[in-house]
Amino acid sequence: MSIHITLVITSARGSYFADIVCARYLIIDDIFSIIYLGVAAGVYFKPEYAMCGSRVAAITILSTIIILSKLFYQLFLYPRFFTPLKCFPTPSVSNHFYLTSYLVSLFFDTPHAEMKVWARDIPNEGIIRYYIAGNLEGITVTSPKLLSEILKMTAYCLRLCIPSYKESLSCVLVQEYRNGEIDSKGTKRSKTYRRHTIEVRNWAGRSSLDIIGLVGIGRDFDSLRKPENDLSRSYGMIFTAPDVMTKALFMLGMLLGDTKWLAKLPTRRNKTIDTGRNNIRNAARQMIEERKAKMKDPNGEIGVDIISVAMQSGNFDNENLVDQLMTFLGAGHETTAAARQWAIYSLCKHPEVQTRLREEVRAYLPPINVGNPGTIDAAAVGNLQYLNVVCNEVIRFRPSIPNTVRVALKDTTLMGKPIPKNTQIVISPELINHMPEFWGQMRANSTQIDSWALERLKRAVQPATMLS
Repeated sequence: MSIHITLVITSARGSYFADIVCARYLIIDDIFSIIYLGVAAGVYFKPEYAMCGSRVAAITILSTIIILSKLFYQLFLYPRFFTPLKCFPTPSVSNHFYLTSYLVSLFFDTPHAEMKVWARDIPNEGIIRYYIAGNLEGITVTSPKLLSEILKMTAYCLRLCIPSYKESLSCVLVQEYRNGEIDSKGTKRSKTYRRHTIEVRNWAGRSSLDIIGLVGIGRDFDSLRKPENDLSRSYGMIFTAPDVMTKALFMLGMLLGDTKWLAKLPTRRNKTIDTGRNNIRNAARQMIEERKAKMKDPNGEIGVDIISVAMQSGNFDNENLVDQLMTFLGAGHETTAAARQWAIYSLCKHPEVQTRLREEVRAYLPPINVGNPGTIDAAAVGNLQYLNVVCNEVIRFRPSIPNTVRVALKDTTLMGKPIPKNTQIVISPELINHMPEFWGQMRANSTQIDSWALERLKRAVQPATMLS
């Protein structure tokens, strides 16, 4: 039995971008269309008939009127009276405020926890409508049957957008240790008894980058021994949390109907991301050139890594290979690290599972020598049934990507009801993986690693399938 690792994409706090980029905009889809319309109207007026006797004043006033009208329609009229999605149940709160919408913060944090509450408390037939900032609509799927229907729909009907990223766990671990709430065994302790903070995020990210480098391109980045590795540092530049100014500008762009101009602003964050992205692209291009040179050498060894296989196929040009390598490195880097952080956290919370897992590893695997680590045989890893169960339960309960977003490319239907073009459809593995009808009432909303492991091992079958 081999270990299978699900590779996905993550960032520190990028969840708001994933849900918002695909949002549905109304009336005028481009902010520049508003300006052009105002300019055209202003130019049309003769100076003697223009507002305040000035074309500039006419352009400014008309553009302002158009923008305010658009916002009024989008914030107040459309979600109450004109949306075709009003047939679906919608969560509500007593202090509903139209700018921030239902249970969603001003800065667009994805309502992961709220979705589970909605699915449990709101009567629905598989779809729940909800709002993000600016009263932009989205629907989330709560029925596995409907989920199957959506996943079978062709690419001509739905477009897959970037996933909604899971928040980094490092802040949770650090805060709990700082507050003196857990000790090294994961048990609660007195605040008067403190220990050093253990920061695992950086180590998890660097080790994941080394692993994916070996698997993907047959290259050891050695970022564990070299913390200032250029590639690792460049990914750190990209996966930084947006500051308040970036979030505020993003909200403004959403309300006006266009966010593309944000990437062109000369802000510090944009410059940092551009620098990191260019560094990664240049490094990927250099690695591909080096691999090509080795493949041309008649005495060179032909690699069996993913990039070598792709190059041998002849189906990719240089830039396409660079794109594929950047995607692969990103996909195998931060989310795998996030999953490992959640696994460490879960083991700290369940010391009895940690003890049993340690005993199994020591029983089937040779001792690790830091100076000369050697290799681990796949057959030996295949005997670690409890490790497999623990990994599956952690991924089930804490999926690295809790939500993915698809957007309707054209008017379509779900459950026989109309879904307009550009509607964002949220698929939540976290929600499905916590449904009591599939996992039991006790296990649905808490990790039950040990009891579930015993049951699965007695049956001698593979762990149950979950969404990840």
